[in-house]
Parts: sequence; structure tokens; C-alpha cells
Amino acid sequence: MIPKPNARGQPPPAYPAFHSLSQPIQWYLIVLGAAYILSARALAPGRPEVVVALMAIFASAAIVQPVPRYVEGIMVPNVPLSLIAAVLWTPQEVLLGAGIGTFLGLVLFRKNEIWQATLNGALSSLPAAAAAVVVGPVVSHGSAGEVVIPLVTAALIAIGIFGVGHSGLSVWYLSLQPRRPFLPDWLHHLVRNPANQFIATPLAVVLAAASASVPGEAVGVVLTAACALALPLARQELAYYHQSQEMLEEIVDAIVRVLDRVMPGAREHSERVSAIAIETGRRLGLSEQSLVTLRLAARLHDVGILTESNVTGEAGPRTIAGDSLVAKIPNRMIAAVIQAHHERWVDREGHRPHRRTLVSLAGSILAAAELYDSARSGISPFGRPVSQEAVERELRTLAGSTLDPDVVPIILRVGHELSSQPVGVV
Repeated sequence: MIPKPNARGQPPPAYPAFHSLSQPIQWYLIVLGAAYILSARALAPGRPEVVVALMAIFASAAIVQPVPRYVEGIMVPNVPLSLIAAVLWTPQEVLLGAGIGTFLGLVLFRKNEIWQATLNGALSSLPAAAAAVVVGPVVSHGSAGEVVIPLVTAALIAIGIFGVGHSGLSVWYLSLQPRRPFLPDWLHHLVRNPANQFIATPLAVVLAAASASVPGEAVGVVLTAACALALPLARQELAYYHQSQEMLEEIVDAIVRVLDRVMPGAREHSERVSAIAIETGRRLGLSEQSLVTLRLAARLHDVGILTESNVTGEAGPRTIAGDSLVAKIPNRMIAAVIQAHHERWVDREGHRPHRRTLVSLAGSILAAAELYDSARSGISPFGRPVSQEAVERELRTLAGSTLDPDVVPIILRVGHELSSQPVGVV
């Protein structure tokens, strides 16, 4: 599996060599490279001077600060740059310029592995070239006023093709890693990303309209380069977001450390619950962002222990101090999931109080995962570790009343796969 980036988007210090990758990923890279070569041969030849210029622009864009973020080895695409290239230039020019340029930028400037640079080069250029094939007939030439409407149409079409193509290829790559569902992840990307991508449309249309009103390639090349220079503005906002995510992770780590001092073993318990919950959520089709929220909620689910009475060592019931602490977490979904995991699947009268939502599903997963690990590990309210058979009987008995009946069977399978046999079971 490809190492994950840190929260600021910098790549990990080292990537595995090609021969260390799993066989499905190796074949994926081979097929992707073959598709790139065949596409380059099939497309009508472009102008060499334009190809060289685009190569230089895309290579430079890979190192413009703040540099693009990586997500499990895949570089976040330069959507405005790919969009204006698809609108202004021929498909082969886009394919060669974006693909080879990205490859060279990552290998020469960022010292990426050859296979990873090839992956990102193909992922950035194949969808952009496909968009150029479709929008080429839509784009007209003339004065800026005459081409605005065709360019807007072409840009919107290009956004759709690029978004579907890039997300599809990226999610296909990620799905080759263990237990990564393709369709839910792809649909999540398609639903989440269009708003961000459409923001790039006005800039591309304005630059393309200015280029169309002046004959020759020089102006188009300069404006494409100008688009690359404008990328740091958007990247800086993205960097701020990821820094906030890193701060959130640090807050959770600090709380868990304090929790572990109050209740020794709490950190290990929360990590086991988190692992079971994440894998269960993945098998139930939760998106990657939802899994992040579920993971953080699982790590904080015992935060109610951090009450004044517990810290002083005096006996007494839990207070709302834990909930108040969770309420200060910037991500409100985390607090909602933690609160939801205390709720029964049905109320005391046997009625399901709420319709299923993302929060209720995540809360149900967390509730079952916590009960499973508490029983297997002998954590309160269990006095000592319970056997796998006894845990299964207990959770199946609670399914449909306290616990979600759709979640329990998956929790039992995942827990059995992930947990080790504790010593001294009863």
C-alpha cells in the first residue's frame, strides 16, 4: 500500500519501488502507460513548439509553492491549468505536454519514483486530452465577444469530462488496494468535487477568450503559463484546510494521551475500536471523508471519562464535562457521532426514533465496535475477556434493539479478522 501523506500535503519521505507494489497495481500502471502511448500515436500530431512549451509549464507547476498535495500517491490535479490547456490546444499537445511535463517535474524536481511520476503524468493528461478531443469542435475563433459563449460551453464540458475521467482512473487505482470499494468512492468524488472544479471555469474562459482574440500561439502559451502562476492562490487555501486538519489530529492525540493517563489502556482500546469501525464503515460504503470522521470519533468515544470526579480519583457518575470537551472540537460531525453512539437502535417502546443518516450509521458502527472490543478485551462493564462465541451471542442478542441489525454481522466478521485472541478468555 502507498504511504499516506502528512496533513500539510507533502509527500512521504520515500515510496516503495515498483517491484514492491502489489501485482494488481503493477498491472494497472502497465495498462495505464500502454493507454498513454497508444493515445499519443492515435491522435493527430501537434505542434512541437507548443508541446515543448506545455511540458515546461506543467513541469514548473509541479514545484510552484505551495506544492500540490498527495493523496495516497496521487497528486491533486491542477484543474485550472488542465482546463485551459484542453480548451486552447489540440489533444496530442495536451497529452504530451501535460503528461511528459508532469512526469519530468516530479522526477527531476521532486525526486519521485519513476512509477509514481508516470502514474500522475498519465492521470493528469489522459482526461485532459479526452476533454480536448470533445471540446475542440465547440471552440470557435474570432473576437473575444464572439467566442465567450462557445468557450463557456466548452469549459463546462471539459470540466465534466476531466472530473469523471480523473476521478474514475484515480479511484480505480485506489480500489486495487485492500478492501477499497470502487463505486462508493467514485460516486463520492463525483458528488463532492464539481463545485471546486467549476470555480476554475471563469479564469479559464477569460484567458482562453483573450488568447482567441489574438492570432498565433505565443499569447496562448503566455496565458497558459499565467494560469499556472495563479495556482498558488488556490493551493494556499487548500494548504490552510489541511493545516486545520492536522491541528484537529493533534487535538485528538492530546486528548487521548490524557485519557490514557486517567484510564490505562484507553489508547489501545480506542485504536482497536477505530480499526474495527473504519473497516466496517468501508464495507458499508462510507466515503473516505466519513471514515476520517468515524476514526476520530472512535478515538474520542471514551472522552466522558475525563470528568472532574474521575481525574481526582473520587467515585461518582460521569458528568457532561466529556461532552463539553468534545463540543469544542472544530469538526461538529465528530461530536454528533460520539453522541449518536450512545443511542439505542430502537427506543424503549420498540420504535426506531430517527431515520438512518450518516451520523446515525456511524454512531451505530461505533457503538457495536466499542461493545465488541470491550468484551473481547475485558474492559468495563466486562470484568475479564470474553470468548469470541460469547461475544457473538451477546451482539446478536442486542441486534435489532440496542444495536443496528445491519451493522452487527459485519462488526463480528471484521472484529474476528482484526483482533488477536486475548489471554484468559471465559
